[in-house]
Amino acid sequence: ELVLNLYLQRFPRNFLVHYKLALLNESQNKLNKARKAYSFAIKLCPNFAPAWERLIDLELKHNPSEVRSLLLSAMTHLPENQWLQKQQAQLAQNNKEATIIL
Repeated sequence: ELVLNLYLQRFPRNFLVHYKLALLNESQNKLNKARKAYSFAIKLCPNFAPAWERLIDLELKHNPSEVRSLLLSAMTHLPENQWLQKQQAQLAQNNKEATIIL
């Protein structure tokens, strides 16, 4: 973590360093730090699919209410991404099932 933070001080606009820091934070269960680092990586490089995928996966597990808006933003930048399309279809199916139950 120290090395990544030092690297960020020198190269603050390197989206891959933010992504690697997010992965590390997530593995250490520092979820808020992971969210921020994934989001910053996405801000720097909106077409970087792995950051979107990890952030959405993180939110699916820990904050599902945020997933819909994240998916919409991700699909704006990566409309051909099959993983995102699958997540969007699954979310739509879950919403349909929830409506039927009500």
